[in-house]
Amino acid sequence: MANDYSAWDWLPEQELNDQQRCQMGTGCKGAYVEPIADWPDAQLPPEEASLHAGANQSLMTDDLVELNGEVIISKGQRRISADSATLNRLSNILNLKGHVEVREPGVLLRCDAGQINTNNGLGSFSNAHILNHDTGLRISADQAEHPSEFSFTFSGARYTQCTPDDEVWVISAGQLELDQATGWGSAEDVVLRVKDIPVFYSPYLSFPIDKRRKTGFLWPTIASNNGSLDLSLPYYLNIAPNVDATLTPRKVGSHGNMLEAETRYLNEYSFWTLAGAQLNDDELDGDKRWLGNIQERGRIGEYWSHRIDYSKASDSDYLRDFSFDSINTQRQNHLAQTGTVNFHSQYWRGQVLVQEHQSLDAVYNAPYKRLPQISLSNQSQGVNFSPDYSLSLQFTEFDHEESKEKGGSFDSGQRRYAEAGVSFPMRWAPGFIIPSTKIRHVSYQLDGLQASEEDSPEATVASGSLDMGLIFERPFSLSDSSYKQTLEPRLYHLYSDYEEQSQQPDFDSKALSFSYNQLFRDSRFIGHDRLDDANQTSVGVTSRYIDQKSGLETLTLSVGQTFYWQDRRIQEDLSNSPLSQDNSQLATEIRYQPHTNFWLNSTSLWDTRQDKMDEFAVSSQYNNDKTLLNVGYRFRREDPATSSIEALEQADISTVIALNDRWQAMARFQYDVAEDRSLEDLIGIEYQDCCWLTRIVYQRAVKKSNASNTLDTDRDHKIVLQFQLKGLGGIGNKAIRLLQESILGYEERE
Repeated sequence: MANDYSAWDWLPEQELNDQQRCQMGTGCKGAYVEPIADWPDAQLPPEEASLHAGANQSLMTDDLVELNGEVIISKGQRRISADSATLNRLSNILNLKGHVEVREPGVLLRCDAGQINTNNGLGSFSNAHILNHDTGLRISADQAEHPSEFSFTFSGARYTQCTPDDEVWVISAGQLELDQATGWGSAEDVVLRVKDIPVFYSPYLSFPIDKRRKTGFLWPTIASNNGSLDLSLPYYLNIAPNVDATLTPRKVGSHGNMLEAETRYLNEYSFWTLAGAQLNDDELDGDKRWLGNIQERGRIGEYWSHRIDYSKASDSDYLRDFSFDSINTQRQNHLAQTGTVNFHSQYWRGQVLVQEHQSLDAVYNAPYKRLPQISLSNQSQGVNFSPDYSLSLQFTEFDHEESKEKGGSFDSGQRRYAEAGVSFPMRWAPGFIIPSTKIRHVSYQLDGLQASEEDSPEATVASGSLDMGLIFERPFSLSDSSYKQTLEPRLYHLYSDYEEQSQQPDFDSKALSFSYNQLFRDSRFIGHDRLDDANQTSVGVTSRYIDQKSGLETLTLSVGQTFYWQDRRIQEDLSNSPLSQDNSQLATEIRYQPHTNFWLNSTSLWDTRQDKMDEFAVSSQYNNDKTLLNVGYRFRREDPATSSIEALEQADISTVIALNDRWQAMARFQYDVAEDRSLEDLIGIEYQDCCWLTRIVYQRAVKKSNASNTLDTDRDHKIVLQFQLKGLGGIGNKAIRLLQESILGYEERE
């Protein structure tokens, strides 16, 4: 029977129809196909159906019914066939002999002989072979028992989730129990064989038969970080339906032994995760190394939500030495320590924020602490031809570990911000006109200043804008495709008063990078410390090509420019000279998506005054069942007038290629064209079939120096290995997270 694949309802790929091929698993050469249930009452549960029986010969004596030759017995969804059968009508016990087959939806049982209670389907079977079509679980046993609705026991058993044509691994056990109620199995006297070679023995073993949780060891993680071997063995604790924990002893190469722990808790209001790790004595330098993290997400009622995200590490190198995340993630400069309470209704939204950061890089100044920040604003109702009022209020207490009050150089204190405005939207099918006006006010109460310094500066600025646009449409045909083409010119004028603000601190204001969308914003800053002046007109035009059949916006082209009628005196650094250009760069934006699995975006900034390209970026993605390809390029010219804009020229390509239905290759290369060197390399390879998978990923990147915020010639590198016997769990799921962080659009094959 071992070579009779059809006995397992297994059909090779060439015998499948198109619908059945779609159900094939990754790397499989066929699929399990259940025969069509064409017997009487096959759509009904057994307890709701009548008993039907047929055979070549039948004999009834007292309470016994004997059937011989091509016996078929059905009761709703359950169907039984055998060479012969005897039914006791009093006990409803059915004895079967010869080529016994029992079918229920998703389950097949074949055996030499068996005994079944026709009321509930329970019984015992000799020389049994059982298949679950959905999971691919197959069991062969000398003796099988079905003592209760959800449990099975087997003697002399062989267990696998490999397909019959490719049985890579199998577990043999003296005794085997499966409990579908808990989703777990257990076995005694266990031998795991891979390609018929014994590789593991245990007197006892428990394992999952579905995705439910159970206390026990998980598979280990194997990795190499900067040449140091990293081994961890998680132990999972299923404490309660809403509480679990994972304890992970870990050996980190030359650093020594550490312990990681994570606890998750769910209640009706929130979901909590508490995680931490500690290495008491780093063998390299003798230091204690540790990391702690608390995360919470929740809601109270219809309008209130809350969130906590607090992380703290023992030192700035902890993530680089011990994190499994991508190298880019390991280089983050600050760990957030944030708590928020949010209110959101139809008309109002508010937030109370408490935030500080742990700085991991000596080059970067730690961000300001907000202890607290309280915000309240109304929600725009967007009613056409009706005044739309806006109001925004914010109070923030800013502190800094190097504040002037503590002897440092950073301002600290309170900031109060208020903004009120009104607009009158007028929208028609062919266009829109939206006049707006607002007034902004900011005031401070600063701490630790000298007597000659202004400790309570304030500024009030009024502004107004007029936003107008037209929308033209026409049908457009190209080859055999029909499109709707639009032409959408837009004019936006903004005027904002100037008020001197030289005494004001800069807690959180940053100048926005210029782009096409920036043409139509009413401020060139984020944050509330800079109330910018303006007298400018922006002109832009957008054209869209919309596929009439699919509704897909195939091509979008936008180009625009801002003209300045006066110098802009308010800047991020108030000591800088006013910006005196007559016009901005010419901003363009292109989005091209001819079909759902390909897109291309491009942006550029052209300096019309000097006739040169200041910035250009292009990115694209192609993604189908076989190939994922991302290509990107970015160029930026240094702006001598703005120290924050540095020269940049980088190329980035990443790909996932299915070499065939079992092999897959992954790669990413990020290259610094200006410096003529690779910034990051990632290479991975994966093999996966119906039965097992292995995946290995290597990543290398230039190392960042915390002392100067520059990239060294030395490189960080890591290797992560994943190995999985499907149905028995796996080693090293950290490889998935690494690939998802590094390759845009990467998804694990199923």
